[in-house]
Amino acid sequence: MVPIGPYHHDKLKFKKAEELKLRYFESLLQRKPGIGVKHYISDIQGILKEARDCYAEPSTNLDSAEEFTDMLVLDGCFIIEVIRSPQLYKRTFPGRASYRNLQRDLILLENQIPLFVLCKLFDRVEGQEQHNSLMEHLLEFCRELFPGEENHQTNRVGSLEEVKHILDFVYRNWCPRPPSSIDHPHTRSVSIPWCCPCPSPEINTSVIPSASKLKDANVKFHKKYDSNTSLFDVKFESGGRLVMPILVVDDDTESLLRNLIAYEQLFPDDQPAYVVDYAILLDCLINTSKDVQILSGKGIIENMLGSDEAVVEIVNRLTDKVVFNSDSFMYADLFRDINVHHQKRWNRAVAAFHRDYFSTPWAYIAFMGALLLLFLTVAQTIFSALQVFHKLPLN
Repeated sequence: MVPIGPYHHDKLKFKKAEELKLRYFESLLQRKPGIGVKHYISDIQGILKEARDCYAEPSTNLDSAEEFTDMLVLDGCFIIEVIRSPQLYKRTFPGRASYRNLQRDLILLENQIPLFVLCKLFDRVEGQEQHNSLMEHLLEFCRELFPGEENHQTNRVGSLEEVKHILDFVYRNWCPRPPSSIDHPHTRSVSIPWCCPCPSPEINTSVIPSASKLKDANVKFHKKYDSNTSLFDVKFESGGRLVMPILVVDDDTESLLRNLIAYEQLFPDDQPAYVVDYAILLDCLINTSKDVQILSGKGIIENMLGSDEAVVEIVNRLTDKVVFNSDSFMYADLFRDINVHHQKRWNRAVAAFHRDYFSTPWAYIAFMGALLLLFLTVAQTIFSALQVFHKLPLN
């Protein structure tokens, strides 16, 4: 792990990572010979109090202003150099896993520094008014972490001044609402795009059956093909069609979702928690490997782990000890409609009929053959009756 910020600073187990950051800083000084250490120190000293106020509690390892300043300069310059030239890191540490591990490290909730610190240092390194370039580097660095098929080619953050840290940048680029509607966690109030007035209390709106049980109630799963659709855009359409965007489950999925969920747990109660709500949806749908097989078979889940049980374990861990607010649950209407469908006996009867008589192509062919034989038998009977009728005397 590469520690960023005060919480893991100066721990002995991260000594090699601290040496790596120092080497990157020395490389930066050589790349920009006209800018010395004192310039970076001076820039951070001007925003030091504001930076300290971003942390809930002070680190015992960084009691002095000098230590805190040095940490922000070293960590901030390391991040800038990594996202500016990822190929340098990949050459230093060959192998895809090393770079992906670094990406995961920089989105850990406890591994953040204020983004205005990065902006200040970036201004010094690349010149003033270059924040659009910084946003492009950040988006390129984070893009492949997103666990869906949504196209993340375009930055959705209006200004870096409204972003708190890198994890917040990822959240704003991934959440389904306009980025401008996200304010400080203690002051924002956001409308829910897909949530109508509270549904009828008779129908459960916080839990739905698993994918296998829904299949037994004639719910048909369909993959959403639009690459511009948010992963959170799940629809229950007429005819019992549950339409979901593709979720790619790989080695990075759990880390990203768990950190975004932890971040949403800091939001006030009236603030929608999109990742938590999506995790609740997944946790309801996936209880066993059979549920994963159903969703994978429909192309909704792309399992890069190779094991259906691994997906089950990841999904079921996501909501452990997570506070869930049913009052702002964005899938309340979706859950209500699914449960209404599931409770109808006719839907379960139709599903049972399909399961018993159309579970395989051969069963379908046999049924159609029997149906054809029945039709021919009835036709022959009618034809024979007509012949007899015509032979009867007319008097």
